Amino acid sequence: MRMSHAGQLRVSIAALLIGGLFGCSASPPADRGGGTAAGSSDQHLTEKERADGAAAQEALLGDGVISRADYEKATEFLSKCLQAHDVQLVNKGWNPVNQQVMTMWYRNPELSDDEVGAIGDECHGAWLGRVEDQFAKSNPPRMKPELMLVVKECLRNQNLAVSDRAVGIPDLDAELGEDRRQDIRACVRQAVSQLYPDSPVAIY
Repeated sequence: MRMSHAGQLRVSIAALLIGGLFGCSASPPADRGGGTAAGSSDQHLTEKERADGAAAQEALLGDGVISRADYEKATEFLSKCLQAHDVQLVNKGWNPVNQQVMTMWYRNPELSDDEVGAIGDECHGAWLGRVEDQFAKSNPPRMKPELMLVVKECLRNQNLAVSDRAVGIPDLDAELGEDRRQDIRACVRQAVSQLYPDSPVAIY
């Protein structure tokens, strides 16, 4: 299983079932890894779809600079791929905890969970996977400022000293140490539930 932030969220898209939805989870059970292997009898995308997706990602990656706009464009490609296979992409926007990935899942209540997940995996691998990986590598995790303020207030209320320089969970981990890891994540969960009560948010 790949343990990068982007990899964790990609895996998690198919990890949580909520009323027929494939959704987000902080504890993915298996690596998505770009979908079903080429040549498999149960693959859903055609070779042309895979080739078109690879070319589209290569065009976005070509200049070596991966922007939010590039990621969002690749997500549009993902949505169109899913639509072509009767699956809907539900996109809740950028994850406020790290702003490296989007909170999204797949949906079609008329298909089996396994089939929805398989189609999602293949479309993701074809149209978004490489862009998502490179975006996470070139954009360190940064919490949304309003969320970080609430997290820091929670920590300071426990007499845990955090600096104004901290902008993401890795910064808080470095400042407070491994023995405060659970305290940090408890404050993040509390702040997320306060600010984003209606949106599933993965916390790493």
